[in-house]
Amino acid sequence: MTFINATRIDPMPTSNLTLSGGCAGTAPVTASTAAVAWRRSAQVLITTFFACVLPDPVIADQVPKAPQAASPSTAAELRSIYEDYRRNYVAFRLLEAKQDLERYIFSAEQANDAGSQSSGRMLLADLLKRQGNVEGALVQAELALKFARKSDSALVEANAWQVIGDIRESKGDFKAATTAREQALVLAKRAGDQRGVAGVYSALAQRDKLEGRSKDAEERYLEAAKTYRELGDATGESTALRQLADISIARGQYAKGREQAERALSVAIAGKDRQAEAHALRELGWLAAVERKILEADTRYAEALAVYLNIGDAQGEANVYYSWGELSRVYTQSGEGRERYEKALAIYQRLGDRQGQANVLKGVAELNRLLGLSGPARKQYEQAAELFHSLRSTQGEADSYLGIGELEQTQNHYPAARASYGRALKIYQDRDQPAGQARVLRSIARLEGSRNNLPAVDRSLAEAKRLSQQSGDLAGIASALVLYGHLYKMQGKVDQARKSYDEARATYASAGQELGEAQALRYTGLLLADASDLKSAQAAFESALPILNRNGDRLGEANLKRSLAGIYAKQGRVAEAKGMLLEAIRVMRIAGASRSEASTLGDLAKLQFDEGNPRVARETLLNALQIAEGAKDEGQIAVANELLGQLAVNTGDRSEARGRLQRAMKIYSNMGREGAASGVREVLVEQGML
Repeated sequence: MTFINATRIDPMPTSNLTLSGGCAGTAPVTASTAAVAWRRSAQVLITTFFACVLPDPVIADQVPKAPQAASPSTAAELRSIYEDYRRNYVAFRLLEAKQDLERYIFSAEQANDAGSQSSGRMLLADLLKRQGNVEGALVQAELALKFARKSDSALVEANAWQVIGDIRESKGDFKAATTAREQALVLAKRAGDQRGVAGVYSALAQRDKLEGRSKDAEERYLEAAKTYRELGDATGESTALRQLADISIARGQYAKGREQAERALSVAIAGKDRQAEAHALRELGWLAAVERKILEADTRYAEALAVYLNIGDAQGEANVYYSWGELSRVYTQSGEGRERYEKALAIYQRLGDRQGQANVLKGVAELNRLLGLSGPARKQYEQAAELFHSLRSTQGEADSYLGIGELEQTQNHYPAARASYGRALKIYQDRDQPAGQARVLRSIARLEGSRNNLPAVDRSLAEAKRLSQQSGDLAGIASALVLYGHLYKMQGKVDQARKSYDEARATYASAGQELGEAQALRYTGLLLADASDLKSAQAAFESALPILNRNGDRLGEANLKRSLAGIYAKQGRVAEAKGMLLEAIRVMRIAGASRSEASTLGDLAKLQFDEGNPRVARETLLNALQIAEGAKDEGQIAVANELLGQLAVNTGDRSEARGRLQRAMKIYSNMGREGAASGVREVLVEQGML
C-alpha cells in the first residue's frame, strides 16, 4: 500500500526570496506573517513579498522606507495599490487582483522605477501561472528579469531568475528551470543574500527529490536548514527539516524521519509560527500513517486541523482532510474516508487548486477500486491523470496510470493492464526517475506472476532491484526481495523463497523499517504453512506480533492473528483459532476496518460450520453481509453471498442457495472478476440450478 507523499501540498517559506523593488539593503519580511496570506500548491516552490515598496502594516517596524528612486507620492500610491491587490488575492478575487497589479505596473512605469516594475511583473507572473496561463506567466517573468537588470541590483535579478525557474518547472522544462535557479544562486551569493541562497538550495533540492536523487536533495536541504538556522528563520528551518523527513520516510528510515519531523515541530513552536507548526503536525500524522499507527495519525491530523482552522488557513484545512482521507482509504475503506475526500475537494474547488483536486480524484479512484466499483474508479483515474498531465506532475500522472493498470489487472484484462503499466513506466523513464520506474516494474512483476509468466517476473524484478539500488531506496530493494520470495514460492522453491524473505527482512532492518520486517516474517509464516511446517510458521507469525504491537499497528496485528488462527485450525486447535479470530474481529471493528472484519467473519463462519453449527455459521455470515453492505463493498458482498449460498447447498435449502449464488455471480461479473463468477457458475450447474 502506498501513501503518495509528493502530492501533499505545503508552501515553501516566504522568506526564501527577498524581492526589494528598486532599493538596496532591504530587510526581509518575516515568513510567519506572509505565509498566512500566501498559500501555494505543491508545484509552487517560492513565495515572494515585496517589502521595499510594499510594506506590510503588521510588520512595519521591519520594513525600510520607500525607495529613493520614487517620489514620496509615487511610493504612497504603490503601497495603496499593493494593499488593494493583497486583499483581493488573499480573498481569491483573482480578476480584481490582476487589475490591481496592472495599475501597479503602470504607476511604476510612469515613475520610471525599474525595481518596482520588476516586482510587480513577478507578482503578475505568479498570478497568471496560478490561473493556468503559464505562457503569459513566462512572458511577465522575463519582462521582470529585463527590468531587474535595469535596476542594477543583483538581489532583484536573482529573485527574477528564481521566478523564471519556478515557471519553467511548471511547464515541465526541468533543465531550463535548474539553469535559471543556478543563475539565481550565483547572483544571490554575489548580493550576500544568505536567505535567498537557502531558498535556491531548497528549490533545487525539491527537483532532486522529485527526480529520485535523494542523496543530492538531502545535501541541499541540510545546507538550507543550516543557513536558515544561522539566520534565525524558524519557518525556513522547519520547512527544510520537514523535507528532510520526507526523504527519510521515503527511504523507509522512519526513526530518522520522526526525529527530523519532531525537530521541525519544535523549531516552528519556538519561532511562534503557527502555520509551520501545523505543517509539522501533519508531517508527523503522515509518518504515523505510513507506520500504520492509526490512532497516532488520527491525533496528529486532528491537531493540525485545529491549528489551520485557528489561523484561517483554508489550504491547510483541505490538505489535512485529504491526508485523513488517504488514511481511511488505505486502512478502513470506510465511508468516513469518502466524506473527508469530499470536504477536501470542496475547499480545493473554492480555492481553484487544481493540484489538490487531482489528488482527491486519484484518492477517490483508489477507494472505489478497493471497493470493487470499477466504473467510477476508471473515470476518476482518467480525470486525475489528465489534470496531473496539465500540471506537469510526473508522479501524479504516472501513479494514475498505475492505478488504472491495477484496476485492469483485478478484472483479468492483461493487455489493458500491461499497456497502462507501460504508460506509467514511460512517464518515469522520460523524467529519469529510477525510484518511480522501480515501483512500476514491481507492479509489472505482480501482473506477470498472476499469469505464471515467471521469466518475465524475473526480468522485471531484476531491473526493479537495480534501479532501487541506484537511487539508494532500501525499502524498494526490500520490496523487490519480497517479490522474489513470491516468485520462488510459485516455482516450488521453498528454501530459496525463505532466503529471499530473510534477505528482505534484513534490508528492512537496515532501513529502520520495523513494519517491513514484520511483513517479511508474515510471508515467511505463510510460506512455511503452505509447506506444512506449521510449527515454524507459527514461530514466524509470533515473532512478528511484538513488532506490530510495539509500533502500534493494531490492524496489522489483527490480520496476523487471523493468519495464526489458520495455523491453529490446521493443528486441530479449533477453540484457540476461534478465539484468535474473535480478537482480530474486535480490533478491526474498533479500527473501522469493515472490509477486513467482513472477510474475517467469513473465516469464523467456516470454523463454525465445520464444528457442526450451520445455524450459527449462517448468522455470522449474515452479519458479515450486513457490514459489507453498510460499507458498500461489492467484493465482500459477493463473497458473503457466495458463502451463504454454499452453506444453503449443504443444508439443503435450494431456494436460498440459488438466490445467493446467482447474486454473487452477478456481482463478480459486474466487477469484471470472471474467474470468481465462473467458479460460482460451476456450482450452480453442478447443483442443477442454472
